[in-house]
Amino acid sequence: RITNRIAPFIKAKGVKSVSDINRQSFQDYASYHSNKGISTSTLNSDITTLENFLTWLTDEDDSLDANRKPRDIKRQRQVKDFRAEANPAFTGEDWVAFKDALLRYEYLDESWTDDMEERERWWYRKAFVNFIFFQWHSGSRNHETLLLRYGDVKYEEYKLPNGKTTLRGIIKIGRDTKRGSRTSVINGWQIKRTLDHFHQFNHPVWLQVSTNDDTPLFLNPRTGNSIHQETFRGHFKNVIKAAGLQGKGYTLYSLRSTHITNQLLNKVYIEDIARNLGTSAEMIRRHYDGVANILKSDELLKLNKHYYKDND
Repeated sequence: RITNRIAPFIKAKGVKSVSDINRQSFQDYASYHSNKGISTSTLNSDITTLENFLTWLTDEDDSLDANRKPRDIKRQRQVKDFRAEANPAFTGEDWVAFKDALLRYEYLDESWTDDMEERERWWYRKAFVNFIFFQWHSGSRNHETLLLRYGDVKYEEYKLPNGKTTLRGIIKIGRDTKRGSRTSVINGWQIKRTLDHFHQFNHPVWLQVSTNDDTPLFLNPRTGNSIHQETFRGHFKNVIKAAGLQGKGYTLYSLRSTHITNQLLNKVYIEDIARNLGTSAEMIRRHYDGVANILKSDELLKLNKHYYKDND
């Protein structure tokens, strides 16, 4: 927040030192960035960070005079239907276009070239594709997934009520996430695909990567840590552009929104979705009420009495 938006704003306003700050400083922070297309929820979170920093300068660092500390910085009103502007769920048509572009992106250029740099780029694109489908299937928050290790996920055979057998995936989310620890259930085939990445497709430089329970699920062999979210975000923007979906507001977090929407349309109970995703049923009811109305179509269409009129 500070690097990407707050510091550039302060620089643009000509604040070069703490002594330049006054009671009215930063009042137009929200309007300044909203004109650039930043969502309301993001701006208000920025302002919280900025206010905390100003408080620290006053109470802890003593470099900002309390009489010069800016008054409450104006926030934007959080509209009820903010999902229309922040992290919207993919529509069915847009998801098809995105998925088609995603699969083409996975095999962009000649995958089996002898050029080591090109092969490495392809390897990371494939890891990105795994991440996208993992998020779509799990509905997890991005930072939750990037904290996962091999020992946190597993898959096992599971018999469905119709007698068929599938793979059930189990994810253990740690305590150092937004809602604390939980166990989530997802499609096990996607966990298998992610775990198999290192074993089926050798990294061109590190070749067969040794893995254990402490290996990051989306390992960057160069650093030994998880691939950075900003790297995935860059790939995501490339695919969005290839799919012709620029300007629709889709983000990596849209995969969570899409997962919730699909679960609702498949008539999964809201309480079950909330428990599996580490959120509240009230949050889902508040932000996905449009989907809830679609599920009640039979009841709501009774308002159009002529459809139910007895012709006899």
